[in-house]
Amino acid sequence: MPKVYLSREAERLIKDRVYTIYSKWIGSVDAKPGDWVEIYNWRGKLIGLGFYEGIGAIGLRVLRYCLDEEEEYFEPEYLLENYIIRALKRRLKIVDEWDSYRLINADGDLIPGLIVDVYRDIAVIQSSSIGIDKYLTWISEFIVKEGIADRVYIRNDHRGRREAGLPIYKEWLIGNGDTRVKIREDEASFYVDVCNGQKTGFFLDQRLNRLTVKKFAFGSVLDLFCYTGGFGIHCALSDAEFVVLVDESGYAVYEAKNNVYENNVCGKVSIIQSKVEYFLDKMLREEVSFDVIICDPPAFIQSREYYEKGLSSYKRLYSSVMKIVSNGGLIFASSCSYFLDKDTFKSLLSNIAHEIGVEIVFLGDVYGLPPDHVYRPSDRELNYLKAYLFRVEKL
Repeated sequence: MPKVYLSREAERLIKDRVYTIYSKWIGSVDAKPGDWVEIYNWRGKLIGLGFYEGIGAIGLRVLRYCLDEEEEYFEPEYLLENYIIRALKRRLKIVDEWDSYRLINADGDLIPGLIVDVYRDIAVIQSSSIGIDKYLTWISEFIVKEGIADRVYIRNDHRGRREAGLPIYKEWLIGNGDTRVKIREDEASFYVDVCNGQKTGFFLDQRLNRLTVKKFAFGSVLDLFCYTGGFGIHCALSDAEFVVLVDESGYAVYEAKNNVYENNVCGKVSIIQSKVEYFLDKMLREEVSFDVIICDPPAFIQSREYYEKGLSSYKRLYSSVMKIVSNGGLIFASSCSYFLDKDTFKSLLSNIAHEIGVEIVFLGDVYGLPPDHVYRPSDRELNYLKAYLFRVEKL
């Protein structure tokens, strides 16, 4: 059987049972990219099983550690089946109450390199592993056999695959038909296009935050980087008097219009296609203010080398947002940049407020991921989302 030997420096990763191991921690290899391999530590002791990647920055996807157990061989199908069943059991209450959720969250569900989101009868799969790629048909058939979904769509067109040099494609693997499905989120309905939408079609990670923000909605609401209108439509269905949705994507604006009609809030919602920066500049010039502002931008810090540049982008954005919120208004400020930790983000918001001469009062602590986005303590990169809800009082 093919073998991979880890370097001495990888002992800490083994101790913490890290499931995604970078190439720099690999000592020697007797395997081809995508092989199912035995994994040994630097002393030559068998410590696990997994897929050797061998392309891009990722060297190894561990699927099983055998540090304290007897050394036993398992086929990948056996492990994948058990992990999918375990993931479903972790979400039993969620599956009963939500018609859209994350079923597999990569390392958090012990299948590194795999994401599976469910939208009613459609399961959407994303792989960033050459090893997992070989089992996508098997995974899809198992999901259908277990009654989790009726159809399976592959969205292998994301940035991680491009960076690793993996083939880019999207297609039906099981089933066919319309890639667009309507989901329900509390009182709101949203159309999700699993082929053309961002991520797997929708931002499932902000689900509970959308439901929280709508409870505080009042007066005029501005939803920046609104995508298909998730936050804003919830607010329109709550106590907002009117809502402005802003996004530069033609697809997002098109689908936001459909969602506005679907939720019967046409008279309360205005949709503007524009770069957020241009829109904010216009609001500043015209001295327009809003009572509630939701700001959920894309990740400005994609890697450590862009940290300072990304930090400056966040500072410019949230400085403008704080300037156009009304006195006593609320801001929901979000960041999905893993490299910006929650404490630094909070300090950044506080420093901006001090510089522009306003006081902010935080409503609760950090708002983050919903319970279907599971992660272990060692899966730090999976805990990327952080947001703060705060009141702005102008001195």
